[in-house]
Amino acid sequence: MAFNFGAFAAGAADAVTTRIRVNEDRMQKRLEESRREARAVRLRKQAERESEKKATEEAVGALTFMGFAPETASYIASQGKTAVSLASDAGQRAMQRGLDINTIYNLPEINTSSDVNETINGADPRDTVFGGFDREAYQKLYQEPDEISNSFGSRLAVLSQKQLKTNDPDKIEDFERQKTKILKDLRAMKEAESIKDGEKGPSFTLGTVQSNVSSAFKMQLSLFDLGMDMEGKIIGKIEGKEAQAEVARLRAAQYLEGTYGSLEDAVMTDGITTLRSQAQANLKSYVDSAQKVTNLNREEDLRTGKFNIGEVVSIPNLGRFVYTQVVNPATGIPFY
Repeated sequence: MAFNFGAFAAGAADAVTTRIRVNEDRMQKRLEESRREARAVRLRKQAERESEKKATEEAVGALTFMGFAPETASYIASQGKTAVSLASDAGQRAMQRGLDINTIYNLPEINTSSDVNETINGADPRDTVFGGFDREAYQKLYQEPDEISNSFGSRLAVLSQKQLKTNDPDKIEDFERQKTKILKDLRAMKEAESIKDGEKGPSFTLGTVQSNVSSAFKMQLSLFDLGMDMEGKIIGKIEGKEAQAEVARLRAAQYLEGTYGSLEDAVMTDGITTLRSQAQANLKSYVDSAQKVTNLNREEDLRTGKFNIGEVVSIPNLGRFVYTQVVNPATGIPFY
């Protein structure tokens, strides 16, 4: 039987055509599957974007409600869920303590969440009882600072607490530098309040004032090689330096008056007055029990500084006084 080349060629052509169609069908199916998968991926990503957008909008809304400025809230929301969670917790705690969270975030040298948290924790909870004063009694005596002022006061208190915890002079100086920057902004704000409202509103609570007063006292004690613990007790060899410790109180009052006096804050003013009163009472007891007394020979010696701090001097027609180097506002001479 002769080989039919034409039939063979036709059959081969049909087979090739069939394979091509099968391959085309397979490719078409794969293309359709790819298209369906791509469409599904696009829809899924679109849904995720819409979900993320909604979550971001909700986060911004919640953070704004807590007091964050819109731009700050938007930035925090863009940092992810963890950042939003931490900021939300901080915002809620700030509200509970009468603070303005946006002010805290914008205070000088607030760089980490730790800085924010310690500032919030430095404020007094709204239900705190202050050393014998309940909330109602406190409100009768003092006006509460607003959230913004309270935020400044809280940060100053935190830095003062840090000064109390260390004896490193470099750290103490750095904390003092930070306080100076904050006080500059606070003074400017209070001056603006005075122009607008005719008076400067309060900046401190009893709690935040105490840290600042104790810090100032500790710094002055250190000049006499004395210290202070976190409870406010004088530490070191106090024997023979009783008068110097009281001079440190007077100097602290003088420092606080020069640093915080322009704020015209009632709580701080009373804290300064209390320091002076304590020093005066203790120095009177010191003078009354003095065994050694120096007689004043010349009136001009009153202002020459020829006496030693703690030296009891008998001043004709006035009585006994102790030399403090700090001018007594009542007499104009450095004796109490």
